[in-house]
Amino acid sequence: MKKALVFITVFCLIMTMFADTLAAASYSTAKPPLSIQILGKKVTPAPILYQDKVFLPLRAVGQALGYQVVYSEKIKTMDLMSKASNITVTVGYPYARVNGSSVKMEIAPVLSNESLYVPMSFVQANFKYDVKFDSNNNMVIISKPGTTNTPESTPPPSTTPPSTTPPSTTKPAASNAIMVLGKKVNNQEKALTKNNVVYIPLRLVGEGLGYKVTWSSKTSTMTMEKGASKVAVVAGKAAATVNKQTVKLDGTPYLYGGRLYAPLSMISKSFGYIVAYDSKSNSVTINRPEAPSKPEARPDLVNISNITYDDNSGFSQINITADRPITAFNNFTLTKPDRLVIDMSKAVLNLKAETVEIGNDGLDRVRTGKLAAEAVRIVVDMKTQKSYKIVQSEDKKTISIIYANIISPVTFGKEGDLDVVTVKGSTALDATDMKLENPERVVLDINRAVFDNLLQEISASSALLKGIRIGQYDTSTARVVLDIAPGTYYQVKKQGNTAKIYL
Repeated sequence: MKKALVFITVFCLIMTMFADTLAAASYSTAKPPLSIQILGKKVTPAPILYQDKVFLPLRAVGQALGYQVVYSEKIKTMDLMSKASNITVTVGYPYARVNGSSVKMEIAPVLSNESLYVPMSFVQANFKYDVKFDSNNNMVIISKPGTTNTPESTPPPSTTPPSTTPPSTTKPAASNAIMVLGKKVNNQEKALTKNNVVYIPLRLVGEGLGYKVTWSSKTSTMTMEKGASKVAVVAGKAAATVNKQTVKLDGTPYLYGGRLYAPLSMISKSFGYIVAYDSKSNSVTINRPEAPSKPEARPDLVNISNITYDDNSGFSQINITADRPITAFNNFTLTKPDRLVIDMSKAVLNLKAETVEIGNDGLDRVRTGKLAAEAVRIVVDMKTQKSYKIVQSEDKKTISIIYANIISPVTFGKEGDLDVVTVKGSTALDATDMKLENPERVVLDINRAVFDNLLQEISASSALLKGIRIGQYDTSTARVVLDIAPGTYYQVKKQGNTAKIYL
């Protein structure tokens, strides 16, 4: 009897160890970290996984393919230039410029470890090379068309759960760590990868998030409750119940080592937390989403509330409106592609849309973004640079970018025996002239134009000319008035962007 009992005990121990060995072996097979090979050579930095997509380091890709690469840290924009192609992308902005055309990406570029990354799909669509994913080696391969025999051409399901923050915002935790709200919650357990999906021990994570967790062995169901929120997950069922609604999961929950493992992505999709996974260290980080900014609680911040476009004055005008005076801003232009940039400090955005599409008068769109914690950037994309003037409303709550014919300071001089008044614009002048009586004066009206400086003082005095006055006759007409002596004759000669009035 004792011998039989010893035999049974030893047999059970052997079977348990054998089962554990098999189970451990089945989950210990990890693929190599992501890498990239371009024209037969491995390059760095490596690709990253972000929001279920493979992202590629754009500078490394561009340089390996022979592009000249220029990055502006000031506006977070990268330009790639070659004889046949010009590409421009901006961090956080989903529209790129490819050979002068606007191209929308599936996800905006991000910064990670001081490198700019773009979705692999963008490189596939806009670079004239074969871009494929080798799932066996976890490698992106870029080669000349027709030279790659890799069986898979699209990336596999991501091992990184969706996240709403760029990868660079979360520092990787220690190896195999599961960090929940800043605390390490795992003991011996760690994240497991199965069929390219990351799984986490659900009870440990749920309790770390403050949920009451219960397990029913009868139905193989784990229930998590906190306040009005209730989530139920069943082993072997690829769907969860979240507040009485059925939610499809990215993988099937399963039991391992006496614990229920569920896809990590459900923590972001069903619980609303920010999750990140570092494949190199097999570490998981879960944090609360950042609370939205509340500009009304900061009276020292300018709240940009509206951006509009109109051409009712005969020229294009972009109006930027805030809830209080805009006092700190600067503007400059950039090329390749052409754009106007306005940076505002002590400002935040509160807009319904981050982009205002124009598609008129050579202007493509206005896009906005957060330059820093308390700074705003507004960019006007255009087909080619246009002369502009920035004016503010009397209360300084509105900045207007006016794309009109900008009139330079008016000058007076002599050409032989003739008095000459010269008017110059930034583009060809559309001007009409007339003579008025009582008192005698010559009037030159320039349509779709504004003066660069209305406060200029013009020194002009002769036997024929008493003085020169300028003013904005209406919002779209710049007017020049010459006060002349009785009996004075005049002639206007126009050529391109210049008009000369001879007396």
